[in-house]
Amino acid sequence: MAVYYEDMDKSYLERYLYAPMDDERWQLPPGPKGSGPRLTIWVNGHREIDRHTFYSVQCSLVLCGSLLVEWEAPRRLLQIRECLHAPLKVSFGTGKYYRHFGNAPFARRGGVWGTTGRLKAWFAALTRAINSGALTPGEVAFVLQFLDTPAPEQSPDQVVRSLWLRKSIKFDEIPDAD
Repeated sequence: MAVYYEDMDKSYLERYLYAPMDDERWQLPPGPKGSGPRLTIWVNGHREIDRHTFYSVQCSLVLCGSLLVEWEAPRRLLQIRECLHAPLKVSFGTGKYYRHFGNAPFARRGGVWGTTGRLKAWFAALTRAINSGALTPGEVAFVLQFLDTPAPEQSPDQVVRSLWLRKSIKFDEIPDAD
């Protein structure tokens, strides 16, 4: 059983410069030699709002050293458990789940001491799995949707063109304007 972004189509992931073939396969998988941005997800503590604990889930998408998108996705433990962790665990199956998360157990129920540390480790494992191409395009889209990932300010073509121009201009050869 796979998890899917509710309107998964290639254009959703392509706006973030991923290269899906369909919801199960990559045309070019994410990774150091693959496609897509470098996703980073980390938990930067928590805060109380209306007697509920919200974990500060910080996220960024970076391509070739240029920041595309940076945002915060505050979530309650219950939301993370039921709307992200549980569906991914089912989608992965036991073997794949423990291969990627065996050293990063998910947070215990009730927000007990150590919850933030466990969430930090779990999101770090999720980030490694996404950036290594271990998740299907549908699973990556599902994670991005859960995190309310904003669209990049520029279109993917503009970003790629901007990166190409930046690499092709030799700034040390431009004379100083005195």
